[in-house]
Amino acid sequence: RTRDSLGTLSNAIANDLAAALGTGVRPAQRRAPDPQAYEAYERGRFFFLRADPATARTLFQQAILRDSTFAPAWAGLARAWGELADTWVAPLMAFPRVREAAHRALALDSTIASAYVALCGVAVALDRDWGECLRLAERAVALDSTLPDAWAQLGFALAALRRGPEALLAGRHAWALDSLSAYVGLSLLGLTRVVAPERTPAVLALVRGRLDANYATAWDAWIAIERGDCATGDRLLRPLSEDHGPGSSTAYAVALACLGRRAEADSVVRAVIADTAGAYVNPVWVAWGLLALDDRDGAIRWLERGAEERTAWVMWIHLDPDLAPLRGDPRFVALERRLGLEP
Repeated sequence: RTRDSLGTLSNAIANDLAAALGTGVRPAQRRAPDPQAYEAYERGRFFFLRADPATARTLFQQAILRDSTFAPAWAGLARAWGELADTWVAPLMAFPRVREAAHRALALDSTIASAYVALCGVAVALDRDWGECLRLAERAVALDSTLPDAWAQLGFALAALRRGPEALLAGRHAWALDSLSAYVGLSLLGLTRVVAPERTPAVLALVRGRLDANYATAWDAWIAIERGDCATGDRLLRPLSEDHGPGSSTAYAVALACLGRRAEADSVVRAVIADTAGAYVNPVWVAWGLLALDDRDGAIRWLERGAEERTAWVMWIHLDPDLAPLRGDPRFVALERRLGLEP
């Protein structure tokens, strides 16, 4: 086939199969997208599933420039903005763009499952509503039960609502659908860490081959620190802290504090706080660093800042194992309740 036939190739195959099987089943017929738009979209999905949302966003935008009526490209753009939020882009800047792109996709085609997945993140970050996120994720799964993103998002919603066993089942189903995906592997790791942390090393071994080396190293370091092997955490995180941003730096500060090198850890955390003057830094990361230094007041202040900035990460404080020392503190409990989380 020619490259220009990519947009209609799946329908052609389905037609041939239906005829050969004698089932009479016909696939839904949709207008074929511009071939270059379709190729840019597929490349965008490739990079999205390999945990590179910045490249994916550029490709989805290229697809939209070629064909502004191509609904999957709008849904892809929404998903890319959702993954950039909280880590690289301030949530109050990113999540409104998620909502806009997802609604554009649904206005063109109300059956685009990935648009509902994207809106789940908006419901959590901007509306503080895990119940609505669960409804949207269930809608996405009902529309496309083969979409790994939908099952991964369903797992997160179930985990946040303390339905841990169901959450792990959803995450493992996402992995069964796409065991080549870094995005799905990282999702399963994140789910496991908050639901069944003792299983995290086994899950890391399962998904390691799909992860970027830096992601795998960071997870190795966290697991080492949680086991009390602070020296390994320090060794693994030191090079990452130099080149990979404030998240890696605060993790390194936790390792230093674990080793008793509090002055160095404090210096790293203060440098990250200074960075907030010129760039977005997730407040939850700062809270982790301060808590490692036994600064509970500072950690709570930064978590409250996270709530004000609408980071989705703050919607995990009721389950985050790194914040366990704050549980029971009246200020922490009050924040949980203000966010609609079960203490």
